[in-house]
Amino acid sequence: MLDQQFMDNTLRNEMDRFNSENKLITKVSNEKWKNFNLYEILNQFYNEFEGDERANKNNNNGEKKEIIKIDNGKDDGNDDGELREYLDKIYYLDDDVKAKRNEAIQWIEKQVKMWLNKQCSSVGIKYQADYSMIVGGSSLLETATADSDLDIIFLLPNRCLIPNVVKECNECKANFNSGRFCQEHDFIFGEGVDTFNSTIKLLENDMEDLKVNSIPYGRVPLIEIEYKNIEIDIMFAINASKINTSYGDLTNYTSRKIILDNLRKIDMLIEEMVNADERKVLTKSVIILAGYRIAYRLKYFLIDDGRRPIFTNLLRTIKLWAKKNEIYSNMFGYLSGTILTIMCSKIILIYTSENLLVLIKKFFFTFANWDWPMPVLVEPLNPKQQLNSKEDINLRPWEITDIDPSNGHEGDQMPVISPLYPEQNTAYNVNLNTRKLITKIMKEGL
Repeated sequence: MLDQQFMDNTLRNEMDRFNSENKLITKVSNEKWKNFNLYEILNQFYNEFEGDERANKNNNNGEKKEIIKIDNGKDDGNDDGELREYLDKIYYLDDDVKAKRNEAIQWIEKQVKMWLNKQCSSVGIKYQADYSMIVGGSSLLETATADSDLDIIFLLPNRCLIPNVVKECNECKANFNSGRFCQEHDFIFGEGVDTFNSTIKLLENDMEDLKVNSIPYGRVPLIEIEYKNIEIDIMFAINASKINTSYGDLTNYTSRKIILDNLRKIDMLIEEMVNADERKVLTKSVIILAGYRIAYRLKYFLIDDGRRPIFTNLLRTIKLWAKKNEIYSNMFGYLSGTILTIMCSKIILIYTSENLLVLIKKFFFTFANWDWPMPVLVEPLNPKQQLNSKEDINLRPWEITDIDPSNGHEGDQMPVISPLYPEQNTAYNVNLNTRKLITKIMKEGL
């Protein structure tokens, strides 16, 4: 096991590196640009930053020159106390609501366990309970209200879901390029009597308080479930490992050591999926795990633990504002929880000591005046040469050229980019009209 000092040094070095890069990315966003290569821009500003650092060290007054202007507001809790009390009331979950949500989580886990046991046995594999359940979304971010849905990922064993019979199936091989199995061997969404989809729909026929809706062909395949008035979105990711592997609680954030260990596991899982023989059919699994990593990494790794409560309240405020202004719907080209998580992270990583009221003002001012479609980045993009080996996975990471209109596509209008491979524009559905409306309402909030 890694000792605490090593973990502390790793975390400190990572944050020092990120803070420098965040300043560079912020400087880039303030530059006028057109048809630039982002990697060249970043290299240019790395050189400028090094020059600034040398100038700071040689400053006659011994004072460090600011690269980003920071307000003097302090998070003393005096100015924003009333707002925080209001947010606590809006986002309060009483014991009855918590009990119902926990009951729904336990119920769906039980259904998945029973189905997985049966599925493993059907392909001649001994069931060893080597799955992981990840409750993410608003539950992880602490932005859930009484009527929020539950976002749950089940990480399933490869050997039970992709046995040799699947790899030898000619129809499956033909479908692999599109990231799908044949109907007979799609053990999750298929129409066979023993698939999870069929199993849960049989329960729907027997239970008055259960509703099921499968969405197998979306960018993120999922099953929508309403259990006793609690809405649940279930996503399935298949790991690439052929052996019995336990990943523990990937939602745990009780210590820096655990956070680093969980991030290492998630990175390893994604890397194994990308390099697996059946990588094309694991594309959706990569997207699902990478989506969860966004929230976990931003809130519990990049943001200092002392600033997490204020980040949570900033995100709660902006999410509430977006919903009240009816611009909170990724499906219809507006904002989403993931988009707002990245945007709020950007603000709190730049302004490191301000209270909630100042951060809210900075959020609206920054993004109402953002030079769209300049991308919002919280971490640098991977250089192209690092992605060459991953080209055949049918999962193209976002590139700066995506802002240019091509092939009938108007170009990304409001790029808000997820960190780490595979970088994706989380605001891909935002079009020119919805972006203008979002910006207009932001300006009204100033």
